[in-house]
Amino acid sequence: MANVAPQKLLLFVIYVVANGIMIITVHAATGKTDAPIFIFGDSTADVGTNNFLKTCTAKADHLYNGVDFPFSKSTGRFSNGKNAADLIASLLGGYKVSPPPFLSLLAHKRTFKRNLLRGANFASGGSGIFSATGQVTFVRILHSY
Repeated sequence: MANVAPQKLLLFVIYVVANGIMIITVHAATGKTDAPIFIFGDSTADVGTNNFLKTCTAKADHLYNGVDFPFSKSTGRFSNGKNAADLIASLLGGYKVSPPPFLSLLAHKRTFKRNLLRGANFASGGSGIFSATGQVTFVRILHSY
């Protein structure tokens, strides 16, 4: 975390703890500043993991998610643009966005290990530590005024 002011670091730690996001960085002995980042969390850090889960109903691959990305492309983030993982990755290592979803790396068997060593995002919208998390079905009610 080179050149990060102490105030920014404190705010960053408070934000991460408050949102339940866990970030692991692995610093290589080479001293590189672009060390891999591994992110674990829920929808506040999900960058598209749920899009790779066939039976998952909690997906953010539709409008209005991603409307602030180029061409208004929904990327699987539960936000209109960059999410918490993207902002944290940019603070930690100068990345433009979060590392890719872990499950997206599995699609490329030949380069899987190399890509995994660059970092991965394991966050999944709707995840939690309780057995009941993700088991409750919510009905979306749309009101027209």
